[in-house]
Amino acid sequence: MGNREKDLLHGGRLMASFNRKTSFGEGEPIFLAIRGVLLLALGLAFAAPFFWTISTSLKELSETTTLPPEWIPRSNVYSAVVDGKSLTNLEVAWSTPENVASVDYSLPAGTALAWIRPRGSQTQFRPVDRSTVQMAGRVIDFRWVNYSEAVSKIPFWLYTQNTLWLCGLMVLGVTVSSAIVAYGFARIAWPGRDLVFLIVLATMMVPFPVTMIPLYSLFRSMGLIGTMVPLWLPAFFGNAFFIFLLRQFFKTIPQDLTDAARIDGCGEWRIFWSVICPLATSALTVVAVFQFIESWNDFLGPFIYLTDQNQFTLALGLQFFQSKHGGTDWHHLMAASTLVTLPVIVLFFFAQRTFIEGISMTGMKN
Repeated sequence: MGNREKDLLHGGRLMASFNRKTSFGEGEPIFLAIRGVLLLALGLAFAAPFFWTISTSLKELSETTTLPPEWIPRSNVYSAVVDGKSLTNLEVAWSTPENVASVDYSLPAGTALAWIRPRGSQTQFRPVDRSTVQMAGRVIDFRWVNYSEAVSKIPFWLYTQNTLWLCGLMVLGVTVSSAIVAYGFARIAWPGRDLVFLIVLATMMVPFPVTMIPLYSLFRSMGLIGTMVPLWLPAFFGNAFFIFLLRQFFKTIPQDLTDAARIDGCGEWRIFWSVICPLATSALTVVAVFQFIESWNDFLGPFIYLTDQNQFTLALGLQFFQSKHGGTDWHHLMAASTLVTLPVIVLFFFAQRTFIEGISMTGMKN
């Protein structure tokens, strides 16, 4: 094969390679666009329940169950005839409201009543002849007053204090105990270590209902039912999943660091607190965030062990918005649920960088 043929062959290979790169480069924006659309669709699907919660929290009670549902809060505007005068931009209550005017408004006996007041006003309702009331239209109406009403309907701040106190104890207990146990599995060699670790992992397969009754019987025999002790005490005995998570992270820390600390005369406790824990801040943050969210949203535990309403948590307190005789104040329930959800979202945004770093680094070598 002559030089000319070799040059042609080499040029053909370069052109084919260039075409492949060019075709990939042209297709890459399309791929990125498709991926972006899919991520946006999934994001909207996951965010839809939260948007619906916020939307419902800003509606009137009568608007919370309309079909088809409306994402933007709206309310009806009415007009009525009072003393021969036409009044507009009114809010109407079709059943007797709590805030009724004490003024004796003269109406014929047997008249079907409705109660009106200017829309957006906090004045008392006054009765009118229902036949004179007509709907004048619908307007966008964000009822921010639902939040203040929801907070005042239950001892919201007391329940918040109880929940924060309980979450603090559980986060402290789980983080410290799980880290200590994980260090023993990851950095200390002792007979039967791997077998015991497998047994710890096996406990993750045991569902909570299996241990619920034995734990209740144990705490009842100790006289702890009706207190918060059964809720936070188990946290100081570690968590199998967090032990596994921290063990995997501790194993990624170079062994040379702990060996150097031992040469300097450090014991295991000093190595754990002064070497391992500072390097495992991101993993410990993951454990703390996971445990905080679990404790903040826990309903079953407080429902089982707490009997005094002054000790209730927020998750348990939300049940007061559901009537024992049927019916739910959905606007107040959703307003309170939004307030309960916000601290978790704020916590995640503040700890997002460290949280993602801890998740991504777990299990990686050096």
